[in-house]
Amino acid sequence: ASTHDAPWPWVWCHERCHRAEREMLRKDLAGAVREVGGKLICLKKAKQFSKWLNDKCDTPFVLLTDWREVKPIFDALASKEAGYPWR
Repeated sequence: ASTHDAPWPWVWCHERCHRAEREMLRKDLAGAVREVGGKLICLKKAKQFSKWLNDKCDTPFVLLTDWREVKPIFDALASKEAGYPWR
């Protein structure tokens, strides 16, 4: 099976994703993602996303973020070394 057949990671990039005030949402998201065979990855900032993208990402993924991180995330996607096809 190719890496594209593996469950897709769901990346939640939000500055408050690890805070106690988001615990219920984080647990609900993680549970929903597990139900479809995926794994939730929580990252606070686009800089962490960029590192994850270049160091650990070898499959397609689902990205959840807010407007504050969109531009730096798109910059990271555009500069990915492997030229990952994204839309």
